Amino acid sequence: MSPAALLEQIRTRGLLIGGVVLDSGFDSGETLLDLQRRGVSYTVPLRRKGRGVNRRNACFAWPSGTIGEVSWVTEKTRQAVTTKAPAWKRAGQAETKVYAFAGWGDERAVKETRRAWLGRRRYRERFGIETSYRQKNQARAWTTSRNVVYRLLLEGLAHLLRQIWVRLSEQLARAQGLLPTQWLEFRLIELLEWLADQLKSVYPRNLPMPLPPNPLELQ
Repeated sequence: MSPAALLEQIRTRGLLIGGVVLDSGFDSGETLLDLQRRGVSYTVPLRRKGRGVNRRNACFAWPSGTIGEVSWVTEKTRQAVTTKAPAWKRAGQAETKVYAFAGWGDERAVKETRRAWLGRRRYRERFGIETSYRQKNQARAWTTSRNVVYRLLLEGLAHLLRQIWVRLSEQLARAQGLLPTQWLEFRLIELLEWLADQLKSVYPRNLPMPLPPNPLELQ
């Protein structure tokens, strides 16, 4: 689903969108123009387009900390696109990172550097969300059910179980006098297996599976 279609779906449900953070796969000029028309704050990492030097790729040569405007023309619709973009290059990093951004603060009250920093922080926070998704999958139960409510219940339980494990690990580490950097041998899988065994003992379930007669035995 395109960002435009998703935003429209959200709008039709009466929800207000203050800003979006997208992957670099959505760095097309058409997407940025649509976000600008909607007046939505956005942060999108830009990728190089084509080989060599062009108007869009020129921003990757900016010194780290530069905040400027990037302009180019879309390939399909030939529309002019202009967006603010800060460039950052961390020590030891091979390439400069450039983020198209807009919004994230009142232009009359917030300096450009502050707005650019907020836009970049929103993008970094997104990776924290993705990390929580990966962690949640460690405790998620598998199902073939298409029931949305049931599937959402399993998602919520997965988050809850992992947070319980984190809390128990913290309490055990403190009880043993361990430092935050020291290893505590209490794996999440052990907690999940213990809970599964307890549930099976409380709610035993026998499912007999009758098999058809073996034709070889009939002979």
